[in-house]
Amino acid sequence: MWRAILYSWLLAFGEYCLQVPANRIGHTDAKMSAATLRAIAEVAILASFILFQTVVLREPVKLNHLIGFGMVLCGVCIVVAGPWDSTVYSIHDSSAHSEYRERQREREKEKSEGGRESEQARNQESEQALAGKGEQERRRRGEKERNR
Repeated sequence: MWRAILYSWLLAFGEYCLQVPANRIGHTDAKMSAATLRAIAEVAILASFILFQTVVLREPVKLNHLIGFGMVLCGVCIVVAGPWDSTVYSIHDSSAHSEYRERQREREKEKSEGGRESEQARNQESEQALAGKGEQERRRRGEKERNR
């Protein structure tokens, strides 16, 4: 029994080690949605399950298994065929969310193109703004002293 537990945990660990980077690469580099990545993972899980069922457990594949897995496959095809324009539910206001995504893309672009230069520019702008505020404060103090 302990062997079965050990093997199943090793298998799950190996799957996790591959799935996390694959999801990250698929989402960032291939621009795939999380739903599409999940649908692809579901196909892989079903295929490995059928193989495990027949080879390791020596159980036959029955008609109800094929029908059920076929229905899941139809769902996968619907998810992968998207995206469709209509949004059913979003927790974010679409304009605010798109602005957030745009800012996120700009930050990533800055990092890849030389984030140091843009960071230096931002620091200089901040210093200039602070210097401008300091100058305004000095002028106000001077005016108050003159008015006395």
